Amino acid sequence: MKRCMRVAVTLPVAVGLAMAYAPRALADGDASIVSAEVSGPLTPGARATVNVVVMNIKAPAGQESCTEIKTEGGGATTCFNLGAPGTSVTHAGVMVMDKDAKPGARTITVKLIPRNINGVGKDEKTISGTVGAAPPACNPVKLQKDAFALGHKEGLADGRADGYADAYRQSYDDAFKKKQGLTAEQCEEFAHKAFQDGYGRGYDTGFKEGQAKGAKEGQKEGKEDQRTGNASRNVTIETIAVKAQPSSGEIDCSFGVVFSATVQASGAGTVRFHWDRPSGKLPGTLTFGDDGAPRTAISLGTIPTGATTATLTQKFVVDSGPSKGKSEQFTANVTCKK
Repeated sequence: MKRCMRVAVTLPVAVGLAMAYAPRALADGDASIVSAEVSGPLTPGARATVNVVVMNIKAPAGQESCTEIKTEGGGATTCFNLGAPGTSVTHAGVMVMDKDAKPGARTITVKLIPRNINGVGKDEKTISGTVGAAPPACNPVKLQKDAFALGHKEGLADGRADGYADAYRQSYDDAFKKKQGLTAEQCEEFAHKAFQDGYGRGYDTGFKEGQAKGAKEGQKEGKEDQRTGNASRNVTIETIAVKAQPSSGEIDCSFGVVFSATVQASGAGTVRFHWDRPSGKLPGTLTFGDDGAPRTAISLGTIPTGATTATLTQKFVVDSGPSKGKSEQFTANVTCKK
């Protein structure tokens, strides 16, 4: 579903470390900006891509760095990984314009900054861009219609699952109590009938619940997005794959274990999520585009000082949109090096 207003949320990759940036500085010799260019128009209330080519001079390969892009009436910060020393990568940075930004020429400042306080690699460049006219106003009728359609789809699936389980248990219990000593074939027939009954009841229940829930939640989030200027949260999560590095074996426990969730989705917009960790919840957002590419969220699992072994479990949970509540988890079992 297309929303009439799209605003990107700044960090599409979340980590379990506090964000901290160094003060403004020129290139520090570890990494530098080779070039930067705005891709597409700058539209009030929407985001544009700024392609930033970054050369890794001598920073560690794979270091997480960020681009901070600012101009009058807009800006955002997004992060990426540097390549190996001596190589460059092109990062699709984000430029988010305020919905009331005035049309006209702009000077855009592009900064390269490390993702954490101990990181290296700083640089700054300025480029030019032009803000165009604002898009037309929202169509609340279409928003309601599209939100209903997505809610109906979600409610239908949930209703089928819940209705099936409820009817199956009831029908099976009734059949088993009344028919003692059933053969395997008779048991299969009763189970088949229970499935059919459960599916029919689940479908009806799911359809009605989907209408009520989908229309209510979709309209609520649509209005909130419109009011606050958030990016569309109308994204359906298709798959979530959670893993840990390292996941087992002997490790240096002072570095901890890095959990990552690779998320595949359909639709363009931003999804809120959180990591369930022993130390508490870690919230974040993932922003999806029309390219269909998966997004990755990262969380650091720390190991208590002095521990000789550790079992760490973290769960990735979706907090908004049609897939709210969907989750996956992973458990790592490691031994600390002596």
